[in-house]
Amino acid sequence: MLCVPFAQSDETEEGGRRTLVFGVRHDDLPLQGVQNGWPSGFDVELGRLLAEKVGMHIVFRVDTRPRLWQDLRSGGVDIIADVLSSVGAGDEFITLGTVCRLGYALYVPADSTISGLGDIAGCELIVVDPYPLKVLEKRMISPGRVISVTDVNDALKLLVRSRYDAALLSRATAESAMLDMNIEGVRRLGEIIWEEDYGYLLSPLRGDIAGQLTEALEDLRRHGRLDKLAERWLLGSQRQAFWRTVKWLLAGIGVLAALLLLSLFWSGILRGQVLERSRALKAQLRERKAVENALRDSQRRLTTLFDGIDDGLLVHDEDGNILDCNDVLCRRLGYSREELLRMKTTDIDAADFAGGFKNRLELQFKQHRYRCEGAHRTSDGRVIPVDIMTSLIEYNGRPAVLAAVRDISEKVQRENEHQNLLNQMQHTQKLESMGVLAGGIAHDFNNLLMGMLGNADLALDQLPSASPAIKELKEIQVGIRRAADLCRQMLAYSGKGRFVIEAVDLNRMVEEMANLLVVSVSKRAELRYNFSAQMPPIEADSTQLRQVIMNLITNASDAMDGHDGIITITTGTRDCSRTFLKNTYVDDHLPEGKYAFVQVADNGYGMSKETLEKLFDPFYTTKATGRGLGLAAVLGIIRGHKGAVKVQSEEGRGTTFSIFFPVAENAVLPEQEDHFDWKSWRGSGCVLLVDDEETVRNVGRRMLERVGFKVLLAADGLEAMEIFKKRKRNLACVILDMSMPHMDGEEAFLAIRQIVADMPVILSSGYNRQSVVSDFTDSGPTGFLQKPYQVEQMVRELRLLLS
Repeated sequence: MLCVPFAQSDETEEGGRRTLVFGVRHDDLPLQGVQNGWPSGFDVELGRLLAEKVGMHIVFRVDTRPRLWQDLRSGGVDIIADVLSSVGAGDEFITLGTVCRLGYALYVPADSTISGLGDIAGCELIVVDPYPLKVLEKRMISPGRVISVTDVNDALKLLVRSRYDAALLSRATAESAMLDMNIEGVRRLGEIIWEEDYGYLLSPLRGDIAGQLTEALEDLRRHGRLDKLAERWLLGSQRQAFWRTVKWLLAGIGVLAALLLLSLFWSGILRGQVLERSRALKAQLRERKAVENALRDSQRRLTTLFDGIDDGLLVHDEDGNILDCNDVLCRRLGYSREELLRMKTTDIDAADFAGGFKNRLELQFKQHRYRCEGAHRTSDGRVIPVDIMTSLIEYNGRPAVLAAVRDISEKVQRENEHQNLLNQMQHTQKLESMGVLAGGIAHDFNNLLMGMLGNADLALDQLPSASPAIKELKEIQVGIRRAADLCRQMLAYSGKGRFVIEAVDLNRMVEEMANLLVVSVSKRAELRYNFSAQMPPIEADSTQLRQVIMNLITNASDAMDGHDGIITITTGTRDCSRTFLKNTYVDDHLPEGKYAFVQVADNGYGMSKETLEKLFDPFYTTKATGRGLGLAAVLGIIRGHKGAVKVQSEEGRGTTFSIFFPVAENAVLPEQEDHFDWKSWRGSGCVLLVDDEETVRNVGRRMLERVGFKVLLAADGLEAMEIFKKRKRNLACVILDMSMPHMDGEEAFLAIRQIVADMPVILSSGYNRQSVVSDFTDSGPTGFLQKPYQVEQMVRELRLLLS
């Protein structure tokens, strides 16, 4: 790129004057270009006059046309000169107006038989500017091939060597280049074929000077200076070309005169033969010209029709052999025309028609019009859904089918997206309904469990230490706590609970679940355990992991189908590579490293490949009474823990589920709570117990009285506030349920704190501590009891809060 300043400065501002950056093409004289290393031409001189008129410093930037246009868009160049009407400049740039009209002419090699613009159909045409192609398109003229070159000099050199048939060029530029290069092997056909407006385009970033430049240009036009520049640069080159043409014309006339004398010398001898032969040749030429024109018109119409539509077209015979096709089909399938003409329609058809392909061909040849949908396979293996419409035609004297093939990928995609959206909406509605149901069941079930667990506690307290019923009551307590875990899982499933992430020992968890697992599997299934001696902790929600293990154990038991079998639970660790993790069900770009795993293996009937592919799909189940959410929930829980699943199964040889979780080496396992002898602790004073469930109130009252408290009961928040206002001075503590009618626990809590800011309050709920207490941490002394709770847990909270 050449950048030449008008004044001796490279700064944006010179002496307080503004700078105008003028883009100049290096190869377009006499309009603009470079002579002796400096910008020159009509536009350069006119640019200097404009800059002088508006008092600006001008800098000429010489480059190619595409880069100048790019710089004009980005603001690197302020102004350029170019054709206006064919580039849509008014939509993007500021047009300063037409300076002149540029004429375009057709140039051919000296020995060419082309006589006019209509003869270039099917020929190889050279262009420098894109504008001639738009004019040819409007006149329905289609060259056989278009060659774009960078400048007029290259175009003329190619014509001199007769490499191509013709060139459409700006007359002023072409005539000037022919004079400079002394080109003699190229001639112009006729005068100007058409004209285009030529003027100046200003970058939209320099709209501040548009008015000044337009007024300066009009002033130069009014005073005749614009016409003088055009006459000196543009008309002068045309006059030189004219006299050069006259010189060659005179030389040609001299040669013709010599030939004429020679022909007259021989005319006496050969006149009769020449006249007869001339008449025959003229007749042959006229006939040949008519045939060529008819053939060219027919070919042009066929090409326009065949390649001018967006659909792929192909012609095939009764055996499916492809006889012809258009460029659209070639581009879409990725084959050349020659390759497709050696193929059959079955080679590109991606659908498996089996025996139906012959029937479809018969229908196409029996019915005048036939339509169907199918799929085509491209050369690189992609499958494109298509709509095919066929018509019977005659091709080279034989019956054939013309098939119009339309790409319906977007239509199919829209239909799939619509169907997926409907499926997601239905799925979401089902989950929401089930979530509401799960939340309601869990809330009521928690209250029932509260009554059972509390009564079991009180019963254990009243039995002598040697009573044989103690063991059974403790088993009942274990079962109730496991049922409470399931309630918490249902609350989380309903979207109302929060999971608690903590360090978990997989060995300890499975051992604690042993009694529950035994009663959950078939009586004909044997449980075997294989625990790793050194098991590092993981970070997880223990309730969620219990659900995962329970679901896998239940599925393994169901796989026995009532027969004898063995279920093996194995724990351990493994160093997982990226290659291994990529082959699991949940990859999600998991990092390689050390993972802890739990493996559940059975020797049941195993699964087919079809079942394995749909194994984790929501609502997919092979059970007669299943709802298809067990393994889908397992997959979701494992993904939430940044884990992975690997399934190995074979029909008749059993199934193995392996679930992997990243090891948390630095995690600290929670210490098991030391046994607290709650029977030795005594409380005093009165406690207000508020709960809408009568069973909970009754068992809670007996627990409080057992450790020495007097108890006041309230069934909802409104009743609790009435009692609190009357007895607040006598109350040691309030145990407040969070979910109640009329006035819930949160409203009652805030009302109590407004009356007595430091009143100890223990909140009670089926949700965990994080879900409830986090909103009340700054509201004075607050405890928490998660339902169902035991006497020991209640006494621990009371002792901590009242100490």
